[in-house]
Amino acid sequence: MAKVLEPPTVHHRLLPTLAHSQASYVIPEMKTMTLLAIFFVCIVVAGQAWTTDALAQETVTPEKLMEQGQSAYQQGAFSQAMQYWTEAGRRYERDGKTREQIKAQVNLTQALYQTGHFKEAGSILVDSGKLADQIGDPLLKAIVEGRLGSVLFALGDNEQALHAIEEGLASARALDNSALAATMLNDQGNILTADGRYSSAVAAYTESSILAKASHQPALTTITLINAGRATIQEGSLTTAKARLDIAAQEIVSMPDSFEKANAWLSLGDAYEDMFRPRPTNVSARTDMRRTLLAAKSSRGVELLPGAVPPAQPPGATETPSKEPPSPKEPGAAPSVLEKQADIGEPAIRQAAEAYWNAIQVATKIGDSRNESYGWGYLGHLYEMQHRTDEALDLTRRALLAAQRVSSPESLYRWHWQTARLLRSKGQINDAISAYQRAIETLQPIRSEFMVGGQNRRFSFRETTGNLFFELSDLLLQRASSTPDLAARQQLLGQAQDTVELYKAAEMQDYFRDECVATARSTSTAVAQESKSTAIVYPIILADRMELLVSMPSGLKQFIVPVTGEELTEEIRAFRLGLEDRSNNAYRPHAQKLYQWLIHPMETDLANAHITTLVFVPDGPLRTIPMAPLHDGTKFLIERYAVATTPGLTLTDPRPLNRKQIRLFSMGLTESVQGFPALPYVGDELKAVQAIYGGKQVVNEEFRAGKVEHDLNEQPFNMIHIASHGKVESDVTKSFVLTFDDRITMDRLSHLVGMFEARTVPLELLTLSACETAAGDDRAALGLAGMAIKAGAKSALATLWFIDDEATAELIAEFYKNLQDPAASKAVALQQAQLTLLKNPERAHPGLWAPFLLINNWL
Repeated sequence: MAKVLEPPTVHHRLLPTLAHSQASYVIPEMKTMTLLAIFFVCIVVAGQAWTTDALAQETVTPEKLMEQGQSAYQQGAFSQAMQYWTEAGRRYERDGKTREQIKAQVNLTQALYQTGHFKEAGSILVDSGKLADQIGDPLLKAIVEGRLGSVLFALGDNEQALHAIEEGLASARALDNSALAATMLNDQGNILTADGRYSSAVAAYTESSILAKASHQPALTTITLINAGRATIQEGSLTTAKARLDIAAQEIVSMPDSFEKANAWLSLGDAYEDMFRPRPTNVSARTDMRRTLLAAKSSRGVELLPGAVPPAQPPGATETPSKEPPSPKEPGAAPSVLEKQADIGEPAIRQAAEAYWNAIQVATKIGDSRNESYGWGYLGHLYEMQHRTDEALDLTRRALLAAQRVSSPESLYRWHWQTARLLRSKGQINDAISAYQRAIETLQPIRSEFMVGGQNRRFSFRETTGNLFFELSDLLLQRASSTPDLAARQQLLGQAQDTVELYKAAEMQDYFRDECVATARSTSTAVAQESKSTAIVYPIILADRMELLVSMPSGLKQFIVPVTGEELTEEIRAFRLGLEDRSNNAYRPHAQKLYQWLIHPMETDLANAHITTLVFVPDGPLRTIPMAPLHDGTKFLIERYAVATTPGLTLTDPRPLNRKQIRLFSMGLTESVQGFPALPYVGDELKAVQAIYGGKQVVNEEFRAGKVEHDLNEQPFNMIHIASHGKVESDVTKSFVLTFDDRITMDRLSHLVGMFEARTVPLELLTLSACETAAGDDRAALGLAGMAIKAGAKSALATLWFIDDEATAELIAEFYKNLQDPAASKAVALQQAQLTLLKNPERAHPGLWAPFLLINNWL
């Protein structure tokens, strides 16, 4: 199965399933799960009724069900395999055969892993580990530990994954089980590769390969060779990497036809294909160069790994065609992408095509439509790169047919996307738009399976799967700009807005690794209609331009700004650095240039519509800067408009602030704790807040994580104010708020605050007055923007960077005072507070008042 389009990362070995006495490995850590819960998971995963005759008949033994599951798994029928193994596990549990139950559950986790259900797999493995402890079986315990490590890795927790795998490896060595140790070493190599420790990874892969060969595990032997080749490429040793991949090709040829063999050919093809790609030395150049490739060609999650290297004809690869195969127009014919293409690395392309063709042959022979689909689709991508569009379309349609045969949405959406790009290149724009929409419709129901676990990739969600949404938005905006009919133009702009909103929800889900974070969705129309004096601004950053899609009371308007994404990003970075340096006004020219790009094009329309509040739905680097200090040469933007930001309009609760029953819980630190500096003015800040709204307050030693949790459970607060150091990182697990005795992670904070979601009184406002995000860290800024959503709060007030806590105390006091005015929205309350500081010569620099962002509901 495949994770959403992202660059190949690290070959996860295709883990063998467990027969009655056979051992195997993989995946994470969560709450335990009963088998009844497992049944529910399988029903959802399968997406179909599964009371087949074989499962319904009690005369069918659980041993037979295990065999049937193994057979289905080998054909790539993972949903069917889940059904058999779930039923086998249930019967073993009923009969008190705990050891066999564990084996059935471990096999079930492998099928769940293949379909991207990492959390469910992890829950089952935790339960299996406890059962293994109860019966005192060290071998099964080691197997479960190894699999748990693999799932933790898939979920992005490299540190815990490595720890789990190293424990499993130590157990395997103690048991003198070389087969199990070989798997653990491969998984260890995967994590080391993801962490950039390539030499150590190659050493782990090499030992794994030796042990796998000795223990007669041809699939694992092959995967470790491919993984070692990819890690060697990252080291820059292309000749060595080529040799490893060539040996892997020989190993694959000797394997019997099976799911593993088809899968291995696909993995090898991806490695060969990646070999010819240019390898820029700096990360930003590499990212730009690979964006198009990533949109078309991604890792298949469980099998496809990191970047690869160039070989020639695989030695001994007798399965590959001995002469150039016929055109793909011929039914059943092999591909003809073997023409000399010196400029793109012909030997690597040739070997990639041959490997994919071999995968198709094997998959067709054993009835594995899933791998057949990937084979045709990846071949189609090779043709796409050579601009042989008609042939690429033919191959991609074969991929679609194969994916439809097995109901494989994780590959189906890719081929719809590939079809859309090809149709676009042919100028068939309407058909391309339809294909893009089918891709997104196919992805939506399965999106959460791919969002979780993407943290090991080297590229952001925006650069990978996000491209699907932006390519469609780009086409819709282009079509709208050339459409004279007003109604038709509004329809196209509405579709573009909906597409961007879908992307925003998916991106938020990806950052928080939580499929539930974007479930409470309103409609953009409902939110926009709450205020007739508000304009919602979507700056859509495309490679060759920026477009401003603006929702006004009269409808949607489109403004095209001729600035490239690269130019815009450079200006944004310089602006942010200038704002943080309060010793001069170096920010000013950047503030004016950004104003010209972001505000000037719509100024007349804003004036005509009597707009007083601007709500930005920022993308990428725009999330790292405040909009309030943009400057027209005379005034700051905040002097003309109240300003707010939201990660997505459909993620915004449209209800205005309920001022009748404010129950405030304020907390903070004035003292230096855990190596963080003291915040002496926090005391003044908390006193000012309490003077206005009263409520409960805890400071310093009283501000302990356990006490906060207790107090939140006991009393129905609807406004929370935290005046303490906070950091928002690219990795959500490293984001925290400091208490006297601990660090409350963003996940834990959202859990504590999220208890309000189950109450009749919602959390109106969450304030974090001393937060900071790193300049240039777009992903961390996304986390800051998503705080309110994750915590279940209607609004959040937070800072992009840490500022003088005396200025913070003054602004916060003004904000809460202004909030008492029933005529003032939260956005206006913040605007007035910022203007108060601006009028004070000692506080006039925007570095002091601008970092405060009002996030989500602005009413």
